Amino acid sequence: MSQGAKDIGLSAEERRALYDLIEKLGERALLAELNVSRQALGRALAGLGVRRGTIALVRGGLASPKLRASLESSTVTSSHRDLSRGEGAT
Repeated sequence: MSQGAKDIGLSAEERRALYDLIEKLGERALLAELNVSRQALGRALAGLGVRRGTIALVRGGLASPKLRASLESSTVTSSHRDLSRGEGAT
């Protein structure tokens, strides 16, 4: 059995959520919340394969109430920002 196989990646939606959280909270705060290394987060954001444990920590963090609340507030803010610039309006 291969120890720490790096063949699993995050979905585009999960990567987008991480980018939004970095913008909202900052990289250091997000790293502390997810309990992953900066290198592991970078690989995950780049769509590269990471270890199963890293995927579990990231997905668990994205599902946590604290990060979910931050993500929802940033989604509302970015949607409002887009509409105020006339983007997305039909």
